Amino acid sequence: MNKDLLIMIFVPILSDSRGDPERPSGEVGTVGTGYPVGNDLILTARHVLEPENRDPEKPILVRWEHPKECDWMKLSEESIEWRSPDTLDAALIRCTRPANVYSQSGLLSNDMPMQDTRWSSQGFPKASELNSVRPSRSFGGKVHSMAHRAFKFEIEEDSPPQKIEDWKGVSGMPVVVNGMICGVVNTAQPNYADNKRLEATPTWRLLEDPEFRNKIGYDEQRERVEKVKGKLVELLARSALAMETLVKQLGCAPSVTGFGSQKLADYLADSLFGQDIHLVIENLARTHQELRKIDGEDSAKAAESVSQAAQLIVPAICQPGHVASVKFGQSMELVCLPVCTKTLAEIVMAGVDGRQGQFHDREDENDFPGGKMCLGWKPEGGWQVEGEDVGLSQQEYLERKFDPSKHTEIIQSVDDCLQRQFPRRGVFQGRTAEERRRLTANLLAQNARYNRITYYVVFPVPPERTRKDQLDAVVTTLKACYPSITFLGLDGSADQEEQEQSLLYFFCQMLPLKKQTHS
Repeated sequence: MNKDLLIMIFVPILSDSRGDPERPSGEVGTVGTGYPVGNDLILTARHVLEPENRDPEKPILVRWEHPKECDWMKLSEESIEWRSPDTLDAALIRCTRPANVYSQSGLLSNDMPMQDTRWSSQGFPKASELNSVRPSRSFGGKVHSMAHRAFKFEIEEDSPPQKIEDWKGVSGMPVVVNGMICGVVNTAQPNYADNKRLEATPTWRLLEDPEFRNKIGYDEQRERVEKVKGKLVELLARSALAMETLVKQLGCAPSVTGFGSQKLADYLADSLFGQDIHLVIENLARTHQELRKIDGEDSAKAAESVSQAAQLIVPAICQPGHVASVKFGQSMELVCLPVCTKTLAEIVMAGVDGRQGQFHDREDENDFPGGKMCLGWKPEGGWQVEGEDVGLSQQEYLERKFDPSKHTEIIQSVDDCLQRQFPRRGVFQGRTAEERRRLTANLLAQNARYNRITYYVVFPVPPERTRKDQLDAVVTTLKACYPSITFLGLDGSADQEEQEQSLLYFFCQMLPLKKQTHS
């Protein structure tokens, strides 16, 4: 969650009603919290926009928390793009992004968090108000589990306000778990001691609504899945041994008795797409593991088919919110994602392109390899082409805190790397540095367009704001030079790495190891 994108929502009510005093122009109204989740769309709680005694003559007001944008913006009732049914409590508001606001959206989760999972958020509680000014405040605690078909779930706050009335203003704030929004806060629960519990609407229920999915562009994910499913069926049908071993792993032998090759491949593809991604990866990895125990060319080919299947299906179903965020933000200078490993970055980008993942061979059993479409450097080695380090290392860049005086060196290092990776053959070589850069950028763009792929570069995003601002300055220059490249900002936290290790370790075991050379 990017706290700079937090939004205060103010809805005026009739002046003889009780509300929050001294809001814009001395008006009285109710306060709520919102967060962007799509192209100019803000997610909040529906009841925030529907207070009793709503003053119909006055507009809804919103203010972005971003430090460069503090003016109130007026919105009409027509700006409310979508309202949830009465069983839920959520709404979408259409609001054009201010020019100074970084255009990244929140990522919606289609999964339920587990019991006692940690959540975090930021909102505008009445408890933080001082002299009619209400700054935002951070929250966090644990999630309480719920039935999948339930319309609400509960979260517990570690440090709640003293009075339940002081929760007012947090309605609409996102419930963030592992970088994904899994719920929208509705109300505080008055029947629990210490005012610790809040009620929230789950995002996986919102995503069941076709109109909601359409508004935020979520249905594109389903279209990608259908395309990939056809490719998966073709791949599985090529290896009877792979399908036979997968049937055993899934325990579905009685259900497929008498199936022909094509029907069995259809059945297995449907079964895999119907599973949670963790089960998909483990079932394919166990199948791959069994096939590798069998000697012979047929088993080797079958194992390769399973590996290819994993590299096809995982990008199609893994982190659809991440994929949507990148597709929406590809014209931006830096797209920040709650992703730590280059492996998951490649999975996301393969999902963006609707292609199979393409990974470098693993260095060893514990390696999480990067993708072949990822240009440039390794964090420990600098910009690299075919084993050759070029220019300053990324770690050195970070240690220098992206000193503006060093920006020229960084850009030159990138230029050198890309000109080696995309050499212009058989053309006049006497060009200026600016001409070489422009021609290389054009060659790279045409290559990407012809092959229907997206080249990308990953940056670890420093936690300190000053260093993040300096990184933004570097990437802004790079994006202007190479507009067809997508620049991803990754989360280097240990928690994020641990989460991805748990998800992707089995997946990586299906990727080939680098062949060892002996002198």
